[in-house]
Amino acid sequence: MNIEMSRIYTDLIEEVLTKLEIEGEPEGIGRNIIFDIQKGWRKNIREWYENPKKEENKEKSVDTSSTDLYLSSDEEYEMMEETSNFLMCMYVKVSRTKCKYKCNFKQGFVNLGNVDFAFSNAQGELEW
Repeated sequence: MNIEMSRIYTDLIEEVLTKLEIEGEPEGIGRNIIFDIQKGWRKNIREWYENPKKEENKEKSVDTSSTDLYLSSDEEYEMMEETSNFLMCMYVKVSRTKCKYKCNFKQGFVNLGNVDFAFSNAQGELEW
């Protein structure tokens, strides 16, 4: 990861956490949770910046046989950290049709393997 991408990540994280702090109290999201999320994201950015050559083809698997059908948000967050590809952005609109979601995103980035792609606007269709 280059310095420019780490700056974009940091700016995006700060923007999301600021909005979450403003809107989070009515949703029951306290400052401690927001601080933990921020700390975890900064740790990941630091690790990606310091260790850019991780094994790209190494797949991580999650043993779902021992997990409950319904997971707590902490368990979901831990499982989320084990993925190698991710998308972080703001959403503009999400519409649902049966089991498909059509999404409009803005100001974000996609990490595929060890390559980062920044974008200003994007559209996606997701199956759930």
